[in-house]
Amino acid sequence: MRPYSMPNIIALAILANVFALGKLILDETLLRDAAIGVLVWILTVFLLEMFHMKIDNRKVSLLTFIFSLLVVIILLYQNIYALLILCLLLFFDFIYSLKTKNWFLSPFVFIFRGCAEIGILSIILILHNQNPIDAKYFLLLAPVFFITVSRNMIGDIRDIERDRYTFPKKFGITTAYAVSATLLLVAFLLLQDFFLIFPLTPAFLMLLLRWNAYFTHSFFVVSTLFFTINYSAHLIGYNSILIFLLFLGFLLYFTYGAVPRKSGEGTATI
Repeated sequence: MRPYSMPNIIALAILANVFALGKLILDETLLRDAAIGVLVWILTVFLLEMFHMKIDNRKVSLLTFIFSLLVVIILLYQNIYALLILCLLLFFDFIYSLKTKNWFLSPFVFIFRGCAEIGILSIILILHNQNPIDAKYFLLLAPVFFITVSRNMIGDIRDIERDRYTFPKKFGITTAYAVSATLLLVAFLLLQDFFLIFPLTPAFLMLLLRWNAYFTHSFFVVSTLFFTINYSAHLIGYNSILIFLLFLGFLLYFTYGAVPRKSGEGTATI
């Protein structure tokens, strides 16, 4: 069920909570928002995994899907708008899942991948009596959308040998890298804050240099987590320089193997 995505989803739910409240409060509401984010994510992943079963024999748990769906409905049942967003999210996720099928839109449905994160953010905002289509939330929803779609494109490049109908398969790896970099650049231009976007800049360079897709995607996932945490810190007035240094330490860890040692274990180049 892609456990590596869970920290990102929890951080995203916290970001929505902070955006709505203007502060970070460790209470039952924050826990509710995090739980909703994770459970909704499980629902979306179930659809994706179900459509991938015939491709790479992935296993899905119908019981987990039913349990998550019931809990989400219980948490949202008093808010018709949140339930409507959930239905739209699952519909768009279904469309995205059809990238495994041979139809004329298969190469382009990657654009719907960002709807899951946007849906989670919107549901949480609605639960806080906020209107997600209000202009003030544009700089929350739009960058997250473009970042997610950009990262997903790299996932499709990574899986190009297995997938048959995706954008990289139809238009080539070079074009796919260019589209991914452009989408991420759009997010940068929307945010216009170096310390805010810094965690994503190494991933952007990797896209321009067309690094190995497997490594780039995994690095992109971690970078997105740092970005989301950084965004929350920025909103509550926490000094982003500390997050900057934390990410810089994480980034420089990858140079560990490039330092030669007498033991002979550190002779790799980077």
